[in-house]
Amino acid sequence: ENPFKQAICVLGESGAGKSHTIETILENEGHEFEFIIPTAATTGLLAQFSPTKSGYVPSRLGKMIIEAAQNPDTLYTAVFDECHKSSTIEMINDELLQCISIHRNNGVRFISLDHDTAELYNVEELEKRRGNIILPDNFGFIFISSKPRVISNNADFFNRVDIIRLKHFEEESVESSDELLSLVLDNEEKKKLVSTRND
Repeated sequence: ENPFKQAICVLGESGAGKSHTIETILENEGHEFEFIIPTAATTGLLAQFSPTKSGYVPSRLGKMIIEAAQNPDTLYTAVFDECHKSSTIEMINDELLQCISIHRNNGVRFISLDHDTAELYNVEELEKRRGNIILPDNFGFIFISSKPRVISNNADFFNRVDIIRLKHFEEESVESSDELLSLVLDNEEKKKLVSTRND
């Protein structure tokens, strides 16, 4: 199973080494991964409109999910950098909230698509349940942000992810997923982050 099946959100100041640390860990542990930073041209996280094909195609994230289902012995991790951007966090809230936490929906992580875009995921390896597509266990999510206030102010997202605060001095010492996950804030620390968000 992917160690980031329960999604994490890594917070820290710009230049703290968040992206570099994540990239090093994922490379060392053999993950297939991509850094995803949606732009103004991104029409959706799971399906992207293609003018050349006059219709929707699987997005970068969508292609990763399909590949993960077809290669169950490989770990796949989607990394959303700068996830605090308003357009990005809105798309995450709209499309990914049901698939980033193992503590909701009895541990079932799924994506919900309308009929037309669901056809893009019509591969036999992907499990379907009541019209939803179940994410394979080898797929995980990491979100990165330098703006803790934006993240803590977004309750839907904040309450579904595990939070890690990465400081400059930790960059060299965090070398594995186990070490990274050992930095997850407990509930009391997470509450403090919310209580100080307007400071």
